[in-house]
Amino acid sequence: MKLSKISGIDYFRCQLLAWRICGALHLSERNFCSWATVACIVMFLPGPMLLGVLFSHEDPLETNYNFCTTITTMSNFVKFSLYVTQLTKLLDIQKLIAKLDARVSGKDQILRRENMSNHIQRISQLFLITYAILSICSGVLFIFERERSLPFPMWFPFDWKKSNIAYFGDLVFQEIAILSQALQNYPGDSFPPVALYLVSEQCQLLILRISKIGYGSGNLKKNEQDLVNCIEDQNSLYSILELIHTMISLPMMIQFLVIGVNIAVVLFGLIFYVNTLSDRLFYVCFLLAITLQTYPLCYYGSKVQESFEELHYAVFCSNWVDQSATYRGYMLILSERTKRQQILLAGNLVPIHLSTFVACCKGAYSFFTLMADRDGQGFFSKRDHPAQVSFPAICKNSVSERTKPDRMELTKILEIDYFRYQLIVWRICGALDLCKGNFWSWAMGLNIFTFLQTPMLLKAVFSFEDPMDNIFNFTLAITSLSTLLKFLMYLSQLTKLVDVRRIIKHLESRVSGEDQVLRHRKMSRHLQRLTMIFLVTYVIVFVNSSGSFLFKSERSLPLLMWFPFDWKKSLAAYIGALIFQLVGLFVQILHNFSGDSFPPLVLFSVSEQCHLLILRISKIGYGSKNLKKNEQDLVNCIEDQITLYSLLELIQTMISYPVMVQFLVIGVNTAVTLFGLIFYVEALSDRIFYVCFLLAITLQTYPLCYYGSKVQASFEDLHYAVFCSNWVDQSATYRGYMLILSERTKREQILFAGNLVPIHLSTFVACCKGAYSFFTLMADRDGQGVFSKRDHPTKVSF
Repeated sequence: MKLSKISGIDYFRCQLLAWRICGALHLSERNFCSWATVACIVMFLPGPMLLGVLFSHEDPLETNYNFCTTITTMSNFVKFSLYVTQLTKLLDIQKLIAKLDARVSGKDQILRRENMSNHIQRISQLFLITYAILSICSGVLFIFERERSLPFPMWFPFDWKKSNIAYFGDLVFQEIAILSQALQNYPGDSFPPVALYLVSEQCQLLILRISKIGYGSGNLKKNEQDLVNCIEDQNSLYSILELIHTMISLPMMIQFLVIGVNIAVVLFGLIFYVNTLSDRLFYVCFLLAITLQTYPLCYYGSKVQESFEELHYAVFCSNWVDQSATYRGYMLILSERTKRQQILLAGNLVPIHLSTFVACCKGAYSFFTLMADRDGQGFFSKRDHPAQVSFPAICKNSVSERTKPDRMELTKILEIDYFRYQLIVWRICGALDLCKGNFWSWAMGLNIFTFLQTPMLLKAVFSFEDPMDNIFNFTLAITSLSTLLKFLMYLSQLTKLVDVRRIIKHLESRVSGEDQVLRHRKMSRHLQRLTMIFLVTYVIVFVNSSGSFLFKSERSLPLLMWFPFDWKKSLAAYIGALIFQLVGLFVQILHNFSGDSFPPLVLFSVSEQCHLLILRISKIGYGSKNLKKNEQDLVNCIEDQITLYSLLELIQTMISYPVMVQFLVIGVNTAVTLFGLIFYVEALSDRIFYVCFLLAITLQTYPLCYYGSKVQASFEDLHYAVFCSNWVDQSATYRGYMLILSERTKREQILFAGNLVPIHLSTFVACCKGAYSFFTLMADRDGQGVFSKRDHPTKVSF
């Protein structure tokens, strides 16, 4: 029977109807050459169009709105794709539910089932009404704007403000997209709580049937058969639970990962930026909708666990004293089989439980405080470059003229001593060729070959019997995925290294005096040491990753990933797979080295250049009594200050998004690595690898946050440097420039990752707290193997 022709699953009728309208049922039957594929492409086309204008708006409220809509749309796309691969299991669920419903007898059971059906309808209607209200708010409230506008900001390849036809076309496109997103959200978000509530109530109905055995009949054989029927129902319940778990596990993991960020961003916009009633109404509805995505799911997940715990005692409520020895034997088997807790895990990691909802709220609060702890900085507003001061009488050549970029190719630059190793690695990996637009080159082939490992690692996530293998595969999969994202982000920004080089060269030409030269030498040596620390750490990780398989007793590979062939049975296939993994691992390690070491190096360089400027400013007026010369020295320092701001702005645009990806991944990676190290690692070689891996992921974040704090502290010191000069004996013009300089240094220079999270030690602490929370979520499992494949309960033979 085809799933697209089923309408008889009463409990999921609304969800099936929505999935049919969206084309999910057709796609689940692999009908890819159909209207459903075209519909899905149109539905999710807003995703990349929203990403195209992420953090590009002047109005912080628009940026906030765009960010919320973007992450919601992208998570919906991922969840929809995951559901499509699992929807055929609804056929098996339907058969098992029909079998359990056929067992219902007696007034109390019939009444409970009717109450269950009514409650399921109310849950479905609650979701339906909420998403209908949210769709109306999203698609209608824009008409109250004074100027011509659209429901939500997104990128378009044409200017819709100047053409009525283009405007109406965009408006229709967005309204259809809103309706489609709501239709896909509704079944994906309402199915898990409805299914879990159904399992919980079927378990309660089974408890009623078991507890009544022996009271209404004195026939021992009939009572034995009734108990056997109940044990069969128990098996059916376990089967339903396993099917539901496989359907909702990964989509719910995506939901848990997104919900904390979404709640924090919505609350942030609601509290700090929303002024109009229409915007406030939309944000409140949006907050209600994203809460509704998670709370009912976690609540009914807890109810399922409680219901199966009660099942253990139900058999002792029957009249077992007067029954046969066979009955009591079955009873003991049933009671033993119900001792194991039935905990549903999202992504085989996080329990679907109320404790997880509380953890999500805590995570949202932590993320909210990170954004709110900003001392007047607008997270969602575009950071203005400090206004440049004009000195028409003195400054004949502006800094912008000195730093005007030329046609020098990035691939020919090796004079940037501070970043020489990073440039060499980017050249080896082909990044310098790709950033110039040479897509038809060896560099493209190398990187496609390298990052082909990412989908192959993701394909094998949580597919192994050994929990250690699952942990190893999971950490490598998310690390590889984050490496790919960071590499793509750096590609679009690497040409700015030419401007960075020019600015640094200009600042270093100002260095004079023994104290400045000494500090400059110390800076150079420290940068080399920092590079060596990263290089040695990643070499150790590569050696451990690529060489540990040699100590295995059986034929194995360095990485655990999916292959379309069986490499265990063919030596040629094994050698090919081994070379593929080693080359890919080596190139990914190179990508990680350059991408992870560059931000802390460049931030330390900015911090030290700021300190060199402080030394120059504080010495003005002590070595010379020529007032004109001292004025010119101060003007030169102001030019250097402007140059420093330019350098900081360039660095911000280069590292902002890669560092944001790093912050999002680091907490999960640290928690999973610690979890494996504490609970599963036994062999010394595995322990060495995990310790090195933990050191590497810590090295990705701590130096970055530390030097981000140093940059902020250095620019704060710059404010007081001018008062350390001999300003008392200087001219009125000097003191005027001095006041301008001091006023311009009052604004804190805080670097933001993704225009959201400050690159600061407080963020590193927040990442550690997040890792600890995620670790406790996995550890709080009462003996359940989070990374082990959940065994289906052994069926008893009668």
